[in-house]
Amino acid sequence: MIEKINSKKFYAVGIMSGTSMDGIDASLILTDGYEFCEVIQNVYSEYTDSTRADLIKIQENFQSNVESNEDIDFLSRSLGIFNIEAIKPIFDFAEKNGIEIDVIGYHGQAVYHSPAYKVSIQIGDPQSLANFFHTRVVFEFRSLDILNGGQGAPLTPIYHKAKFNKQLEHPYAILNIGGISNLTYINHEEMIAFDIGPGNAIIDDLVRFLFKKQIDEEGEIASSGVINFQLVEEFMEDDYFKVSPPKSLDRNYFNKYTELLSGDPADKIATASFFTVRAIIRSLEYFSETPKNIVICGGGSKNNFLIKQIAKYAKSNILLAEDLNFNSNFIEAEAFGFLAVRRLLNEPISYPNTTGVKEPLCGGKVYEPSKSI
Repeated sequence: MIEKINSKKFYAVGIMSGTSMDGIDASLILTDGYEFCEVIQNVYSEYTDSTRADLIKIQENFQSNVESNEDIDFLSRSLGIFNIEAIKPIFDFAEKNGIEIDVIGYHGQAVYHSPAYKVSIQIGDPQSLANFFHTRVVFEFRSLDILNGGQGAPLTPIYHKAKFNKQLEHPYAILNIGGISNLTYINHEEMIAFDIGPGNAIIDDLVRFLFKKQIDEEGEIASSGVINFQLVEEFMEDDYFKVSPPKSLDRNYFNKYTELLSGDPADKIATASFFTVRAIIRSLEYFSETPKNIVICGGGSKNNFLIKQIAKYAKSNILLAEDLNFNSNFIEAEAFGFLAVRRLLNEPISYPNTTGVKEPLCGGKVYEPSKSI
């Protein structure tokens, strides 16, 4: 897979709100859409408790097939307003520094993902962003891939390659621990990616229910509990782990196991956390050559319990994105700015070994101010 050289560079804003549903990550980058990418500014806006509750309700309704179009439309408009406020600081910064932003890559909030039913739903209001900032917006990155037989996820591998290829010895892997965990494996021209299994979602949901906290800060609760290793091995018998990549998951797929957790609350968090670790270690068995380095990013990179356990069982050197002077919290936001530029260039964002699509495919719908194309 040989990338073209492009002398033109674009200022792009990437907006990401992932399966952890904690808030909005936004990044301003300068990129050619191929190999060059410079991060200029990152901003984060946390969801209010009411917004998070509304999103959880929408997700649960999709799982139960009782979704309401009125509720979705209302929440999409509300998220549009929230996203405008979230990225205003970036546009203010750009104006003060004479930067003209070319495009906004807007992932939207994922609420349901089922490649088997050819559907992946991210809600938001791209037209309101385009109109407010007088800037074209790329949205619906996943739809075309799914309609062409792909999984619609993960989409970040081509950005991982652009960002890390010159930093690391091959083969290497980028491990993103978000609501679910996904992995990108790169060995020169070989690029493989897939959703591994559980990530933070199952942990966060349990922590909110059992401890009335948003997250297990630094993995302290899990570190105080006792892992039920036998139960984790039973969870690992799930059919998902028997499917070869590429493959992808809905955020709530593994929620069915939370009722089977036993012990005191801290033990439940420890076991659920180790389930995430065990799935990550299993994923490394798919590759003929072990990654020399694994770079961990996403919210899970702040969980010391997860990091220590991964380092204990993996046969690779474990790095955090910060060890390479990158900010692990914003890599996916940066990626969607990068992918938006690739959409403008009509370059692929998904590949046979990353989503399962038959051939490399461009994706994303472009919204111009006051109209869409």
